[in-house]
Amino acid sequence: MRNHTGADPALTNHIIVDGHNYIFQTGGSHAARDREDLLMKLADYRGLKNVEITVVFDNKSQRTLGIEKICIRGIHVMYGAPHIEADVLINELVEQERNKKRVIVVTTDKAHIGRYCRGMGARVISPQELKELIEKKRLSGLPHVSAEQNEKPASATRAEIDYYLEKFKK
Repeated sequence: MRNHTGADPALTNHIIVDGHNYIFQTGGSHAARDREDLLMKLADYRGLKNVEITVVFDNKSQRTLGIEKICIRGIHVMYGAPHIEADVLINELVEQERNKKRVIVVTTDKAHIGRYCRGMGARVISPQELKELIEKKRLSGLPHVSAEQNEKPASATRAEIDYYLEKFKK
């Protein structure tokens, strides 16, 4: 199924998300809670979709001197260095892809990211479009629950276990 930008999620190898842009465009703030919420939604989507996902954030905190890379529940997360903005990292990630036509970049930043990535052959969609794709996929992946079924599951899902393992490691 294609959305109105022509981005076919079924033909995608890698989704690269401009993290703070996504959060602000979908009603969030700079709070750590909003970043965690985004990563959990993307991890759930990745579990249903089998696609590589990278989220790139600016590093405004000056907490490290270099680029920081971590993996949370299968989602690659990058924080730029104080002198390297997320925009530059996103452009470099697209440059490194062999098949740029199978990359979706999620941002509303047309000047620094959108035009450049589109020029390399990547597809660019808005945060709102990704949010809709996630919701559509999440709803289609849910099993039908009848009114007679118990409200609470008998056990935790693998995704829930992974989430709490990550939380307790900190």
